[in-house]
Amino acid sequence: RNVTHSSVEGYILRDDGIDGDGDYQKLPKMGTERIEGIISKLKEQDNENLIQNRMVDSSTGNAIYRRRGQDYFVNPMLEPLYNTTEVKAYNFDTELESLAAFLTTGSSLFYLYWCCYGDQYHVNTTHIECFPIPDVETLRDNEEEIREAAEDLWEVMEDGFNPSNKEFTYEPMKPHIDHGDAVMGPLYGLSDEEIEFLQKYHTVYGRHGPDDYSLENWNQDSEEEGTEEVTAE
Repeated sequence: RNVTHSSVEGYILRDDGIDGDGDYQKLPKMGTERIEGIISKLKEQDNENLIQNRMVDSSTGNAIYRRRGQDYFVNPMLEPLYNTTEVKAYNFDTELESLAAFLTTGSSLFYLYWCCYGDQYHVNTTHIECFPIPDVETLRDNEEEIREAAEDLWEVMEDGFNPSNKEFTYEPMKPHIDHGDAVMGPLYGLSDEEIEFLQKYHTVYGRHGPDDYSLENWNQDSEEEGTEEVTAE
C-alpha cells in the first residue's frame, strides 16, 4: 500500500523528555517529515526548560491546573473551575511562567505533540512534565504579548465552561488558541509555515472555530474594540 516506515530512534519519549532516559517509554506516531521537523524542535529545547524542571513543589499562587482527559485541545486552567482527583496543579515561581505554561499546554503545538505520544484521550503527567516552556529571559522579552494572549484565552474558557458536564465550549476558543500559537510558536523556533500547519491541524475532524471566524478576524475585531475604547474616552 505504499506505506513507508522510518526509525523512531532519537524520538522516544521517556521520563526526562524526548530521547531522554528512564523506564517510561512512548513511541512517537509522527507520520510525516513536517511533523518530525516540529517534534525535533521540541527535542532541541534545553532539558532545564522542561515543565518538570521549572515547576516547584510548594504552592506559589502561580499555577496551572490540568485535567486528565481532553478532546480537541488539552484543557489547562488558570484556576480550578471544579474539584476532582483528575485535576492536578503545577506551581511555578513566577506568574509569567504559569501564563506561558497555560498557553503552551493549551496550544496547537502541544496538541500535535500529544497526538504523537498520547492515546487521544488521557493527558498523562509525563506528557505535561516533559514539555518545554521558553526560558525566563525569553518570556520577559515577550511578556506583554504572552499576558494578553493568556488572559484573552482564559476569559473565553471561563465564559464557555459548562459546570454540569465539566466541559468547555471549544469553537469560541479556537481563534484565541491560534493567537497563542502565533505568540508562542516563534519562541520554539517554529517558522510561519509550521505555525500555520499547527493551527490547521485536525480542523477537518472538528478542531476548528466558528465557520466565519479566523485568527485574522479575531485580530481585526480586537483592533476595532481598541479603537472604540479610545473613542469612548
